[in-house]
Formats: sequence, structure tokens, C-alpha cells
Amino acid sequence: MRILLGGSPCTYWSIAQKNNRETEASGIGWELFKNYLIAKEKFRPDFFLYENNVSAAQPIKEQIKKELGVWDGTFLTSYSDVRHIEINSALVSAQNRQRFYVHNCGEVEQPKDRGILLKDVLISGYDLTSNDKAFALITRCNGAIPEDTLERHRHTMVAERIPEYGNADKSRPVIFAYCKKGDGEGSLISDCFPDKPNKQVFDFVAEPIRVGAMPRPNGELSTSQGMRIYSIDGKAVTQSVNGGGQGAKTGLYAVPLERYNYATEFDSDGKPTKAYCYADGKIHTVYEVKNGKITIKGKEYPIKLPDGFYIIRKLTVAECRRLQTIPDWYKMPCSDTQNYKMLGNGWTIEVIKHILSHIPNLTTEPIEVLSMYDGMSCARIALKELGANVVKYYATEIDKYAIQTTQANFPDTIQLGDAFQVRNEDWKIGQYTGYLDMNGKKIFEDDIVEFYFYDRTRRNGEIIKVKNTCTMLIEFKYGMFRMVELFRNYRLDENKNVVTEKIYKYRNEFKEGIFQTNDKYFVSIIGNKWDTPELLEVEML
Repeated sequence: MRILLGGSPCTYWSIAQKNNRETEASGIGWELFKNYLIAKEKFRPDFFLYENNVSAAQPIKEQIKKELGVWDGTFLTSYSDVRHIEINSALVSAQNRQRFYVHNCGEVEQPKDRGILLKDVLISGYDLTSNDKAFALITRCNGAIPEDTLERHRHTMVAERIPEYGNADKSRPVIFAYCKKGDGEGSLISDCFPDKPNKQVFDFVAEPIRVGAMPRPNGELSTSQGMRIYSIDGKAVTQSVNGGGQGAKTGLYAVPLERYNYATEFDSDGKPTKAYCYADGKIHTVYEVKNGKITIKGKEYPIKLPDGFYIIRKLTVAECRRLQTIPDWYKMPCSDTQNYKMLGNGWTIEVIKHILSHIPNLTTEPIEVLSMYDGMSCARIALKELGANVVKYYATEIDKYAIQTTQANFPDTIQLGDAFQVRNEDWKIGQYTGYLDMNGKKIFEDDIVEFYFYDRTRRNGEIIKVKNTCTMLIEFKYGMFRMVELFRNYRLDENKNVVTEKIYKYRNEFKEGIFQTNDKYFVSIIGNKWDTPELLEVEML
């Protein structure tokens, strides 16, 4: 099975691009997408998945769907198995991240909302060894969501009252799975919305909750994205590759002093002024919120937070990993600066798993993958988590830190370099052997070659040259290039019919003078195992 995965860089299409944003199917962004199209044509995958930012202009998205052959469910377009779906990572993580996906992996529905808020993934120093008892962990909680918990009474759970943030906000920190219609007086719903009984519906999917902003050096409140403050009771904003301000790449969050930090300095009135943060190991300034006001450098500013003490900080790399649902086993050996960048460029693993899980026989058939714009190999992470049998993984990537991170986790990844190489006439998915055939063509892994040489033999008393010819497959295995010749051993059964007893494979290494054309040996490319597999078939005698 062959799978093509990738998402061309959205830099030129994103709504965050303030200057020279591309809104039509042309320009640099479109050329990057065309590399994916060319790869799809040459790689000929059985299944493919393409991803990009929902904020891309509609004309671009429509042309992408047309180029990839999306069926719109009507008679206006020819039927195909290619589908388009928009998924917000907020359904499976604590991050608001809206992306669209084009694929032929099957009929993929929206993933179920898991009810995860930012406060659920923040690193805390809560001491589980205290006198407070905890419920026993059981093995079958994986993927559990509040709705199932409430309906099936499988586990014990607690709920906390949700603070008011003002009617002007677009959303409240409420997940629809918590809202059980008809639960009656005293329920979580009636506690949260005592004055609005009609709110007992399933329409409260959480979003980032902006509660205020940090001031500029001149004391005025900033309006820039990197200076906005968000509550941990909602979702995190979308991680980005670029961005400035104090909340560059992750956003700024008001984190309560309790559980996530502990005070280290106090003023004369006993109020905390400095606190140690468990997540980043740094000392932060503590800000007091009282009556909807926050005091920063002796000046009060409006903020929509309950009274209390907070630190205001960006998210750590570890917390951003959790937003992208990166598993704990995945290593990220580069600096925080590079890790933030890779995570901002990456995919939400649980979303990719959800889509790829619809591919039939994913865990039983051997799979060869081509990942365009591979980054930190989020696609490979998803495939591993699903238990896919990946035998070859090819990646186009030029960022040295992303490549370093990928190879630290998947050293067998075959790095192909710049994605624009797919446009070369002689581009092939396999590795280049370093040899040319008799016609001057480069010999790649997976090529099928005709290999022949001349022997001298005596016939009727005369020494003549005899041509020996065989068809061979070029493979790379155990750290070396080899050729494989298939042939069969035949025998006669009791009825003197020819039957196949066993298929043999003959292998040899690529050695100087054997697999390159010279006076004795001749090699000519006649096809490859993907486009012309019939060349490897052995005919019966």
C-alpha cells in the first residue's frame, strides 16, 4: 500500500499574513501546492491526505478541491471517493486550530468532542501524595469523555462552577458534553445558567476566551495578538510559527496562583508579589485581580477574571506538545525556539489518527509513505500510534532542525530534500544508487533493470560469445543497494505436469564493475516495480 501525506506551507494563504496575502490560485503558495499534485501523479498513492489552513481564501480552497477531485455529493461533479472535511482540533485537544483536509481515506465524520480545556493540559505542581485521596486509575479510560461518563456512570468525576466572563464574549468555557438536557434544578446546567433555562442545549463548544490585554511601555493597552490575555478555562489560541509580543507563538494566559504556581515573595500586607511557576521553572510577577480590575505596575486595567492572584505567561514547549497531542515518547532535541516553530508548523496527531484510521488494512499491509513538507514527521507519529506497518517512509523537508528531530525519532526515514525536486524529469521516489545505466540514466531504488553479460564458450570446436540476460529489481536493504532476480524451481508431478516448487531470490551487492556498464557488464533500466510490476512476474515453462 502506498500513502501520500502532506500540507503545503500556508504562510502565503493564512489570514495572519497581513501583507501580500495570496487570495487566488496562483503565486508562491500555489506553486508549493502544485509540488504535492506532481508528487501525487508520480507516486501514485492508494490513499492520500492533504491539509491546510481554513483561513485560506475560498477561491484557493475551491481550486484545491477541484485539482484533487473532491466529489461534492451532487450530479454537478463526477463521482469520486475523494472527500473534503473541516475539523477544529479543539474537538480532540485544548487548542483552537481550524484546518481543512482533502483525502480518499473513507467516509470520515467529525471526531467526538473530548471536552478538554487548557487548564487540563497545563503543567501543575498539585501534590498527589497529600492526604487527599484520589480515585483508582483503571485501564479502560483511554479516550473517555464527560458525556460518556455521565451517561454510563462508569467513573466518578467532579465539576467546578464556571466563572462569569461577561455577555460580550463569543463563548463561555463550557463543553457541550457537560450540558445534559432535562437534568432539572440543582444540575450543573442550572448552576451555570440559573437565569437562562433555555441554555440547556448542546451548543457550547469552548473557544479561546480573551479576558484582557497587557499594556504597552507607554501604559496604553495593546491590541496586538501577542499581547492579548486569555483564560485557562477555555481553549488555547492556535499555535503559530511567527508572532511577536510577550505571547509570541502561544498566546498569553492568566494562570491562577493556586495549583500551578507557589508564592515566593510577599508585600507588607502579606499579598504575594512573586511566584515560582511549576511549568517553566521561572519566577513570575504576581498580579492581583479585584472587582474586574488588574493592577500592573501600579496602574489598574479592566480584565474579565474572578478575584484572585495570577501570573501571566506564555505556554511552555511541553504544554504546546500537549496541545498538538504529541505523545510523551516523542523526542524533541532542539532548542525551545525551534521546538515552538516545529509545533506551530505541525499537525494535531489525534486529528490525523482519526482520519487515517478509516484506511482499510492499515495495520496488516506493508505501507510505503511519501510525506511532503514532512516537518517533524507528525504523520509518522500518527501512523505509529495506529500500529501501521510502515516499511518505507520518504520525506521532503529542508529545515535542518525538523530533519534532526525526525531522525532522532525515526532514523530509518529517507530524507529526499527540497519538495521542488519532484518537478525534475528524472525524479523518483527511491534513493539514487550512484550509478548510471548504459544509456546514461540514473539507477534508483525500486528500478527494474535488464542485466546482461557475455561469456565465452566452446561450440563445435569454436569459441563464441554467449549473452546471459536476466531481469532484476534494485532494492536498498540492510544498509546496502542490492539487486534481486526472481526465478522458480520447477519439477514434474506424477502426471508429468510442470509445477512450481519454490520461488528463489538471488541477491548481490552493488559493487564496482558489476552494476555499472563496462566492457563486460551491461545494465539498462526497463521500468520500476510500481509502474511496471508485471516485469517481475516469472512465466511458467
